Order: sequence, then C-alpha cells, then structure tokens
Amino acid sequence: MFRSLLRHFGISILALYLTSQFLVKGFIIPLNLLIYLKIALVFSLLTYLVKPFLKIIFLPLNFITLGLFFWFLNVIILYLLKLILAEVSFIATPYPSFSYYGIIIPSFRLSAFWSLVLSSISLTVITKLINWLMKK
Repeated sequence: MFRSLLRHFGISILALYLTSQFLVKGFIIPLNLLIYLKIALVFSLLTYLVKPFLKIIFLPLNFITLGLFFWFLNVIILYLLKLILAEVSFIATPYPSFSYYGIIIPSFRLSAFWSLVLSSISLTVITKLINWLMKK
C-alpha cells in the first residue's frame, strides 16, 4: 500500500511537471520543487481518497457511456486540487495558427475550462505511459 502510494506520488510529480511546463500552456504551477511536492502529495491523496467515491457516484453515467465518461473524474480531481491549493491555476490561453504541408490550423483560444480538460487528458496519458514503461 505504502509502496504503491509512493510510486504514484513520484509519477504524479513527473506528470504534473511535464504537463504544466511543456504540454498545456493554460495549466500554471510555479517552478519550485517544494510546491511540486506539495501539489503531488495533495493530488495523490485526492486520487486515492476521493476518486473511489466519484467512481461510485458516476457509475450509472459511466455505464451508459461505456466508460467514456471516466476522463471527467480526472477533471473533477484537478478542479478540487485547484480549489485546495492556490498555487494551481488554469487560465485562458491563445494558441497561434499552425501550417504543415498544406494542413492549416487557424489560431484559437482555449478557455480555462478547456485548459482544465486538456490538462486532465495529458496527465492521464502521461501517468498511463509511465506506469506502462515501469511494468516492462
């Protein structure tokens, strides 16, 4: 149990760092090791303590959508993290236009909610990838 919690804590530090510094511009965490340790600790505790209750509450909706609603649990966990810790923030972010071999993506702006959703998805992908790499 303690080993699992410690491993999740370490993975959370890495995933939070990669997401906030490189992947999602709208997910703001100050670059300070103590702040990352505190945020990863609260994130791990929320994941272990609150997420099981959220799974039970949203079980009917998750069943109806065949598991596609599962990502919303991580959005709720991140939002609770934002409410608990003032160091975590989500802001609206403009993204510039992009062109690659004739494929043009116009510039757009993500609201704070979509930054939260994108952060949740990237945290989930990074965490699953690191867990998969550690099992091999």
